[in-house]
Amino acid sequence: MGLTLTAIQPAIKEHYLNSTIEKVFFKSSKDVNPLMAAMETVKDTGEGFGKKLVVRFATGTGTSGGVDYTKVLAKAQGSTSGSAGIYNNWEVQPIVMDAIARWDRDAMDATLGRSAGETFKAASTEMDLKIEFIRRQLAGYCFGNGYGKLAVIDSVDSTGFTVGTDEVNRFQKGMNVSASATEAGATINSDASLLVSGIDPGTGKVYTATDPTAASPTAWAAGQYVFHYLDRQAAAIANYSEVDLPWGMDAWLPGPTVVDATTFCGNTRNGDHTLAGLLYDASNKEAEGAFLGALRMLFTTGMTKADGIICNSEDYDAFIADKDKSKTVQISLGKYELGFDGFNVHSLAGTVPVIPDAFCPKGTFYAGPFKNRALAPRLVYCNDLVQIDDKDGLMFRKNGRAYEADLYFRGNIVLIAPGSFVRATGLVIS
Repeated sequence: MGLTLTAIQPAIKEHYLNSTIEKVFFKSSKDVNPLMAAMETVKDTGEGFGKKLVVRFATGTGTSGGVDYTKVLAKAQGSTSGSAGIYNNWEVQPIVMDAIARWDRDAMDATLGRSAGETFKAASTEMDLKIEFIRRQLAGYCFGNGYGKLAVIDSVDSTGFTVGTDEVNRFQKGMNVSASATEAGATINSDASLLVSGIDPGTGKVYTATDPTAASPTAWAAGQYVFHYLDRQAAAIANYSEVDLPWGMDAWLPGPTVVDATTFCGNTRNGDHTLAGLLYDASNKEAEGAFLGALRMLFTTGMTKADGIICNSEDYDAFIADKDKSKTVQISLGKYELGFDGFNVHSLAGTVPVIPDAFCPKGTFYAGPFKNRALAPRLVYCNDLVQIDDKDGLMFRKNGRAYEADLYFRGNIVLIAPGSFVRATGLVIS
């Protein structure tokens, strides 16, 4: 009997130690975006016993201080908010993103017949690709609100549909997509999907294998929301507890005007910018003026000095169109100090680089302490960043004339201190 997949299982297991997975996750491809690069990868503490990701935080110093000692003592000994430092927990529901690595039996026969090294290479290459796919999906979702929108349709014809050129990078050949009339609504046509056959980055065209205008009973149309079919549930989303995707920046930073019908990760954020973040209206402002205004709000109200502004790549190109390109700076972000180009603005809070992100929505930008490891967005995970599902001791399974292995991410995105960040909307750069 020759070499089998079981023989390479220990080598695969040793290869995918968490440090190796982190390197695949962050360094294997140049499409890692600044927001993802800035995220701290943090292993869950286990306080939630696997059911919740419990992240402790403090939102205020308390107000038991003043010149009148009697009043100060009464405040400190009282039971109202502010009698001591304001402490709380985020109780975040971990989401699961699955991926299946699959090898054709004939292909595995060819590698097994050559050597264990060739078999290991074939197996690890496919598994690396699945880790990269999970990473890419998270890169897009880290800006969203958890509903999973990829884009809004601008137009439709018999060969496919068109979205904004800043959104077309969310799609790739072989992806199944579904649509709904509203962002939180049920998907059309009993959750039927279309297969993406290609994209045109220059025009925003997404080509589909079948005619979207012929879909029944509801044709695809302009104004509909498009989702990754394998991620989006068919039913409408009624409240936070029904969201199955990661909480992105828009979910963590709705602004203090938010009205939470149900608690968000264990907290009701209504009227509290320390929990809901700061929201800045950038409409009717030049780009640099909008950047400076958002930084000023964060510095004077959020009491935070931003060390970065992350914006849409097309907005960035328009912003620096008349700037001296020789003043472009190199920014290092995250544990692996991945480098990105940026352009400095000089604000009340000091010099802050503006950094383009390919997945940031157009007209929106975010400012905050992205380099501060205590405050930067976190990717909180259970056990390992991406896990191989071999809890039964079996990494590979046979399925017909193929072999398969399950990988998955279990965790979520956490912004531990939303009050230290500002989200700006309405930016229009002519």
